Amino acid sequence: MIFIITYITFFNLRIIIILKDSKCINFEMFSKTKYFSGLTVTDLKPELTTIISRIYLKVGSWEKTKSIVIKNNELQTRSNSTGIRLERELRQRLKNLSEQQLILLAKGSINDRLAMTWLGVLKRIKLVSELSHELLLEKIEGSDPILRRSDMAEFYKKKEKQFSEFKNLSDTSHKRINSIVLSMLREMGLLVGESKTKGDLGTLQRYNLSTQSRELIDKEGEIYSGFLLKSINKGGG
Repeated sequence: MIFIITYITFFNLRIIIILKDSKCINFEMFSKTKYFSGLTVTDLKPELTTIISRIYLKVGSWEKTKSIVIKNNELQTRSNSTGIRLERELRQRLKNLSEQQLILLAKGSINDRLAMTWLGVLKRIKLVSELSHELLLEKIEGSDPILRRSDMAEFYKKKEKQFSEFKNLSDTSHKRINSIVLSMLREMGLLVGESKTKGDLGTLQRYNLSTQSRELIDKEGEIYSGFLLKSINKGGG
């Protein structure tokens, strides 16, 4: 009986593979950085985070939740490896939520499910929360709601100077990250409309949080700006 541990890198993940007699018996993925961890894995997937949160609330254990989701292919992925990768990233996002936030995700309206799923992204992926706070909210507060390609390029350039691991990403990874970020903003309704010119990406707008969501996000500090809302006392902003 021979055990072999090997490593491979995929996008921003280091994957540890354990082989027993030349057969894979387990593998775990670890992010090489917390700054944009998991952003290359998937976008929002609120319908899947809802499934995971409901299972967790029923069994009360993230380890049991992981086992059930993967064993039953609850995420309906075509391959086991994709299911494992997707489950892990979504679970890591949801583990940042409080029990009340998870309950709202599991039982709330579509609006609430989106809000709680997005909250999990904001709390896990620093790049997204900083983008919301430093660029998107500033543009809305400055009465310039048009998001341009040049805005995104300037933001990424600034982050490359601050984080070497971000600068060292391949062009393919950079494009994928940008594509996923824009996809999530559109799904959240924070970025709307067709591009009127070649340099425009769309128009930014604030998220319409329900009363329940507002109450659960009120104590999250700067994370609140992820919904392009400056403070809870300002209602729409």
